Amino acid sequence: MASALSVLRTGDQLVASGELDHTTVAVLVAALEAVGSQPLTVDLRDVDYVDSVGVAVLLRARRANPDLRFVNPSTWMTRLVAFAGLTDELFDRSTSEAA
Repeated sequence: MASALSVLRTGDQLVASGELDHTTVAVLVAALEAVGSQPLTVDLRDVDYVDSVGVAVLLRARRANPDLRFVNPSTWMTRLVAFAGLTDELFDRSTSEAA
């Protein structure tokens, strides 16, 4: 089964849902590029899978835009990012909630 990712923009927030992997990252990259360096929140609540390419895209985006916040990662994503030692770089602890 092919993976899919959708990203919807509402004001200064993107809501991602589906699988963030090497076959779908272009969808998120395009949405982030459309926003540029503006302050933005990306809600990851409905992202049910992420691979290393997806994590790398999130990390590059966060480093490129310090006003970018990823919130509401799933428990699985939180554990994966913690295992990689990237929690503090990716997630704002004050606004992220494990789903």
